[in-house]
Amino acid sequence: HNRKLVAEVEDLHIGIALQARLAGLVEAANKAHAGFVAKRGGAQSAVSRARGSGIASESWIAAQVAIADLISLRSSAVTALAELDQIYVAQRYADSVAETPSAEAIASALAKVEAMVDEENATLDSLGSRLR
Repeated sequence: HNRKLVAEVEDLHIGIALQARLAGLVEAANKAHAGFVAKRGGAQSAVSRARGSGIASESWIAAQVAIADLISLRSSAVTALAELDQIYVAQRYADSVAETPSAEAIASALAKVEAMVDEENATLDSLGSRLR
């Protein structure tokens, strides 16, 4: 009977640890995304000013720097996404048959961060194509 109780307590701790890790990764992505969103308008303005200017012009260089800032912020969200992918794969490998509550929680966190990264990628693609 004691072994069963110990196993249940260990499962609870694993669940709490996983929840904390997922929350930390989503929070890191949220923070990076908020920074991305805050700087997006400035980058869009810089790209608009640089449109039609030469590659070596001051406005083109400023636009490139603004885009690089966004790429740097996106990298934090991408890092969180990669870690969530690894956690999900490991969890699914450990229990490939059942869709466990852990797998569902991981998938939910993964979807949130993936949506942020998709939005950021679309913004960067748009800015890049407008700058050419």
